[in-house]
Amino acid sequence: MKHSKKIGLTLVLLCALMCGSLSSCKWFKSGGDKKMIITLGFSMPDILRSLSNNPADSMLNKALLEAELLQEKDSTDFVLLFESVWNKTSPNGRLASVFSVLGKQQMSFNASNSEVIQQLNKAVDDIIEGSIKVIETRLSKLGCEVVSIQKAKNRNRFTLELADVADPQQVMKLLQYDGKLEFWETFDYKDVYSYLEIADKKAKALMDLSDSNASKVTDKGEESDMKGSDRDNGKKSYAAYYAEHPLMAILQPALLQDEKGNYFPQRGPVVGYCQIADTAQLNKLLRMPQIAQVFPPELHFAWSQQPLDKNKPILSLLALKAKREGKPALDVADKIIDARQDFGYNSQIEITIKMNAEGAKIWRDVTANNIGKAIAMVLDDYVYSYPTVQGEIPNGNSSITGNFTESEAKDLATILKAGRLPARIIIMSVEARDKDGNLMK
Repeated sequence: MKHSKKIGLTLVLLCALMCGSLSSCKWFKSGGDKKMIITLGFSMPDILRSLSNNPADSMLNKALLEAELLQEKDSTDFVLLFESVWNKTSPNGRLASVFSVLGKQQMSFNASNSEVIQQLNKAVDDIIEGSIKVIETRLSKLGCEVVSIQKAKNRNRFTLELADVADPQQVMKLLQYDGKLEFWETFDYKDVYSYLEIADKKAKALMDLSDSNASKVTDKGEESDMKGSDRDNGKKSYAAYYAEHPLMAILQPALLQDEKGNYFPQRGPVVGYCQIADTAQLNKLLRMPQIAQVFPPELHFAWSQQPLDKNKPILSLLALKAKREGKPALDVADKIIDARQDFGYNSQIEITIKMNAEGAKIWRDVTANNIGKAIAMVLDDYVYSYPTVQGEIPNGNSSITGNFTESEAKDLATILKAGRLPARIIIMSVEARDKDGNLMK
């Protein structure tokens, strides 16, 4: 899947560059009644994987990759390309075993590939239509008029024309959130500390500590402030410590020191801290099969959304506890009936949410079973807050904090109230035009 990852990374970088250039142009700062023309794309392989009961299936991913490569030169609808590739590469492969449920349709085990493709097309249409409706709802709550929506024939992109755009930057933000809000139970650090020590030893055995790798890590500096009982009080150089502890050198453990100089895990779900620039390297280590198998299957790691300090680019790593099949304690996004920006204790800016009856019941049970423990509030896979439960919450109400500005909290509340995007959206291009339709620079 290297090619697919490369395409995704390129699109993300292009989007970041595009947003950066737009935010500095005169039109973006002026606001007003200008028009925006935005082309949005869908990752069709991601949509098909989301519909599969086995997204890791090797035959499925092989066919998706080849179809993705073909579509770079062929405007044929992606599902048709996928069907053609599947029949060619897996002539005896049964799609009903990979797509057992499509939308609300339970597929027969004996369903033919053509029958599965027929239902797959309907499910893809539903996801795309649902995504467009969520986008329209979000924009309408901002007061933007959706003048037109033009869909590409192959369904992998569509173009929005917007009028009455007062804050284009706000529009861009609303398009970039999935709106996936989940509440997770958590582990206490003391319960997972031993697993991290074992993982660190595994990483040492696996790492190629060649001279070239050693030279790379010396750029970090001669000294490190990493804490650990075997660290010689931080006097070793970073390179020397990295050679012995390749995982713990990147992740500063969340340890406290007693009066005798002994280290022990601090309370709560935070297991350590990491420079933002090093999070990708740590993620790669934690996902290596030989290291991942060290941890219990219900243990999931997630990064904090905000740095510890605005002046220090350091994120916290938290230990989340999954329910069956790796699920959170509560998927909130489809159970929200109201969300708004509010002010909490000491006038702290927060987002208050109210859930429907189903969500309220689950939330009551989750809070009752976790009194004295932290519940992580995770939006789009990042932890925004992890308050300690003081008592059962019976009415489906809750609040999310996270060092928001008032504007950010209002935007997130709008996103949560409008609903979660059924599919990830990629911003392909953005144009600004004046009232006469002339392109603005």
